[in-house]
Amino acid sequence: MIFFNISKCLILSLLIKYNLYNDTIIKILLKNIYKCGVIPVKMIQWSLPYMKLLEVDKNILDIFENTYEKCPLHDEEYTNKIYKQDFYINIDEEYEIIDIIGSGSIAQVYKIKDIKSDKLYAMKVKHPNVLNNFNYIKYLLKIIFLFFAFNKIIPVKLNIFLDQFKNQLNFINEGNNLIKFYNLYESNNLYTIPKLFKISENIIIMEYLKADTIELMKDNNYKYSKYNLYISLFLQNNLNCYNFNHGDLHNYNWKIADEKVVVYDFGLCWEFNDQVSYKTILKSLDYLLEGFHKTDNQLIYKSFKSLIKFNSDISEDIMKEYFFNLPDITRFVIFFKYVIEFSIKHNITLNIELIYIIISYQNILLIFMKNYDEGADFEHNSLHMEEYNVCDYYNIFPEYRQILLKRLGEYNKKETIDYTKLNKFIH
Repeated sequence: MIFFNISKCLILSLLIKYNLYNDTIIKILLKNIYKCGVIPVKMIQWSLPYMKLLEVDKNILDIFENTYEKCPLHDEEYTNKIYKQDFYINIDEEYEIIDIIGSGSIAQVYKIKDIKSDKLYAMKVKHPNVLNNFNYIKYLLKIIFLFFAFNKIIPVKLNIFLDQFKNQLNFINEGNNLIKFYNLYESNNLYTIPKLFKISENIIIMEYLKADTIELMKDNNYKYSKYNLYISLFLQNNLNCYNFNHGDLHNYNWKIADEKVVVYDFGLCWEFNDQVSYKTILKSLDYLLEGFHKTDNQLIYKSFKSLIKFNSDISEDIMKEYFFNLPDITRFVIFFKYVIEFSIKHNITLNIELIYIIISYQNILLIFMKNYDEGADFEHNSLHMEEYNVCDYYNIFPEYRQILLKRLGEYNKKETIDYTKLNKFIH
């Protein structure tokens, strides 16, 4: 059945590719993607920022955004059954189910109330047959990619790609990630992580934190940019200072409550286990930042070369011929688009950690940089100054603040900076 649904998805995708579609066709495609299971749904989620960059038909984007929180629901009877199986007690002896908050590719989330204390919690319950479905799709993919290279679609090794999906199905792993992030951010003045209360292989019960999606603020350019800057800071601090990263920061896995950023869903978290990879990629990003600030194509190329050469022994002449025939690169997301395209073209396999960074940058910086300044060209040093001011105002991220000061000192064209005037996003 899944193989049949995958075949239908391919046919419907071709219709869309050749512009032979309407909203009904798109909805039928999405319905069949849901039937194919967690991997195709996650791939749609990952590709949405890239589709926004390519300015794909807005109707397609709007329909595909349902994959974030409006996936098919499982019934409450299943939830009751799995709760008793995991905790050896009926759920109605401990909690009252108030509402369904949303349903994602792996699980659906309920708002529940403790019947003794009346305290509200969020309960995440894994969908039925998720693991069986994953194993079947994994089996099909391994057969399909015997005949052509997987890294011609996504430039990573297939087994690594599948392993990171499987980790997201492990709720014990997600619970450990949640605890680690909660401990890191427990006393933070700008970010809130839900507290874990109860966990099993199929259920996570955590603090209920009511918050609004950033998508409700699309019409307010100031707020939309402000909160995207805040989540960009979260990403940068985790990457540069903690080496512990949230790998799925799409716009429904973080929300806003009382001017603070609430972060959810810690199924996909990652870190560099290899210090050589860690230092190489961070250094490459430094070259890229400096290149953008100085409008220096040689520095941007240096970043490109560093990332590619770390994963391949391809001739530098081939890299130069490709890179220096590209249009001017002034954005992270455009730069990474070319890194991906070059890697696919030349059969290069990239670090999965770099793919995570690219996905995160697509999700956040694409939106922020399109909304940051409606008038002048984007100025990367202005971004660093805004980041610094937010950190200073909220008294957060002392280590990352020092990194920002170093960058400001290196990049700033003026002799002095009046930090008191940098208050665009702190009110």
